[in-house]
Amino acid sequence: MLQERDGLLALLAEGAKEGLTGVKNPGIDEQDWGIYEELRKQNKINAHLFALWRGGSTVESAKAAVKNVLAHPHPPARPDDDVLINGGIKLYIDGSAVAR
Repeated sequence: MLQERDGLLALLAEGAKEGLTGVKNPGIDEQDWGIYEELRKQNKINAHLFALWRGGSTVESAKAAVKNVLAHPHPPARPDDDVLINGGIKLYIDGSAVAR
């Protein structure tokens, strides 16, 4: 978990040098969200971070992702904080941004 946290901080620092103002992670899990929340509370996220929960490949995993989304503020409600955004669920049946 420490390696992921440090990696995210390094990525955000390098991105800030280039003027990056937002990032998207399409496939987070509970550990990722925990890291994001910790860093947000410490005011260490310097870009808008839009996170999509990993939907997995089974009905059960998709249901678990729905529970994660619903457990935190998410669009379409306007969150008080637009730095860490709980964006929904990524299902690989809906296409891939990198394939375009």
